[in-house]
Amino acid sequence: MSSYRILSADRIFTGEKWLTGHVVLVSEGKIIDVIPESLLSSTQVAEHNDNCIVVPAFIDLQVYGANGKLLAM
Repeated sequence: MSSYRILSADRIFTGEKWLTGHVVLVSEGKIIDVIPESLLSSTQVAEHNDNCIVVPAFIDLQVYGANGKLLAM
């Protein structure tokens, strides 16, 4: 896991449930896994900010229409 960035938060939302005591593994800007913090070795340090949560997000940048108008055919 040494090539991963390890992020910790007070709570992590998976899209289905809230987790505590877990960390997010990130490699090359992508989330690889969410694992229990207890699986980390004593040499692995998680980056942690107090009072923060991690939640998935998706931003759809395509616009097909708005205000009653369809822009794509």
